[in-house]
Amino acid sequence: MIIIPGTTPTIPFKTNVDLTGMEVILTIAQREKSFDFYPTVINGNKFEVALTQEDTLEFDHRYTALMQYRAMQNGKTVIKSSIAILPIGRALSRKVM
Repeated sequence: MIIIPGTTPTIPFKTNVDLTGMEVILTIAQREKSFDFYPTVINGNKFEVALTQEDTLEFDHRYTALMQYRAMQNGKTVIKSSIAILPIGRALSRKVM
């Protein structure tokens, strides 16, 4: 998946663990900025995070971003994913949009 600034992507995830009843947080970091997103859907071992246009406009297409999700139960982190590199795509020319 590539995030393109100015779009509204929904990012699907599948884990090896049932996340029912857990709080899930997706963190995306780029340079000195870090953003936390909360799933719109959690269904067993799958969840989805929807980003708004304002969210994606925070990202710079010249740099990749780092992404990690974690699941919490009773205020404690019980699951952390590996840190993944997320490409940030370049938006179309403003003349075309």
